[in-house]
Amino acid sequence: MTVAVIGAGWAGLACAIDLAAAGERPLVLESARQPGGRARGVELNGQTLDNGQHLLIGAYTDTLDLMRRIGVDPKTVLRRHRLFVASPELRLALPALPPPLDVAAGLLLARGAGWGEKFRAVRAMKTLEAAGWSAPPQQTVAGWLAATGLAGSVLARRLYAPLCLAALNTPLEAASMAVFARVLGDSLGAGANAPGATDYLVAATDLSTLFPAPAATWVATHGGEVRTSARVRAIARQGQGWQIRLDDAAITADQVVLAVAPQHAAALLPDLPAAQEIRQQLATYRYEPIATVYLGLPADTGLSRPIVQIDGPSADDAPVWVFDRAPLGNPGVLACVISASGPWQTLSEAELAQRLLEKARPFLISKGVPSNSAPILAWQRRIVETRATFAATAGLPRPERITLAPGLHLAGDWTWAPWPATLEGAVRSGRRAARAVLANH
Repeated sequence: MTVAVIGAGWAGLACAIDLAAAGERPLVLESARQPGGRARGVELNGQTLDNGQHLLIGAYTDTLDLMRRIGVDPKTVLRRHRLFVASPELRLALPALPPPLDVAAGLLLARGAGWGEKFRAVRAMKTLEAAGWSAPPQQTVAGWLAATGLAGSVLARRLYAPLCLAALNTPLEAASMAVFARVLGDSLGAGANAPGATDYLVAATDLSTLFPAPAATWVATHGGEVRTSARVRAIARQGQGWQIRLDDAAITADQVVLAVAPQHAAALLPDLPAAQEIRQQLATYRYEPIATVYLGLPADTGLSRPIVQIDGPSADDAPVWVFDRAPLGNPGVLACVISASGPWQTLSEAELAQRLLEKARPFLISKGVPSNSAPILAWQRRIVETRATFAATAGLPRPERITLAPGLHLAGDWTWAPWPATLEGAVRSGRRAARAVLANH
């Protein structure tokens, strides 16, 4: 059986790994010059950085499983930290207690939040747990915060809103509470059966080295192939199989997995009734940007914690997560992640960098001690993915099936409902597509 996987992002690579492990010889076609999609390493200012800073969490069980399979030890390439929030208003850290006591204790012991909102937050979490970590399809996260009495609170501004933006990349006023509830359930609410699900997993290497590059190598050494600079133009039925047209050639396959971003999927779907339904769904999607702003500081300058949360660059911008990249071999480099659209988009790169540096100033250390003055910014670089993810809005239609015709399957984070656009959602969707291929053998 010949299987073509279109797209070498984390979904396509996950699919190819499981297919190769089952004895198949998948051909992965990627339009870019390297695998990894929106989570890969890039060369900037003479250093290996990433095209966007990502944070994994302990609940990413499928991602961690595949890393082990391809010979990447998560304990070596990921730094595990208990969930904490270090921000101008809130200090929160989960204590070393068994779940779910750790979450309740972390909320109650948080500094900066009043007792009333702490108890309301614990009650809100218990209510979500009783509902099976679900919410009405049309409810927004902003609506949920208002209903629980948390709207406008420190916990809303510094915990729930930043977590929602980091996971869903969608403003609270539009973000789906059903999707956010599932994220909270799989992390904060994972319970005793999944210890460490809430932990931050901070990469100790660039993203390409973390997964895409070793995944492509593993697939190749197990009989498959990952072909880069291979742009697919069309997919069409050919007999009992499929023809895949590239810029300079056409290939045939018994089965095809389309593992591309939703904004690219519609153009590649063949003319089939089931595909038309997907196109209609995709026509309702809108997309949100993510910016990673790199700040180049003296090599002995960093953050007091591996990750901190600072105010947005302007009053109407959401809080920004800042990562110290020294553990990745980039001393003096901070990565500031801005999720979703906002006033920050009107700022020049230089102005945005200066504002972020000033906001990060209270968390800076130099030679291991707090820095009394903002260091000189040696360089900055803003990387913006203008359509980084689909907006996980309330009521957004998601595919109800991934096999559109015999031998034609979908993968990608947008197909893994009810999760938002995350690396784990992409990996899980790819593994599901591999199971569909093998079942259709």
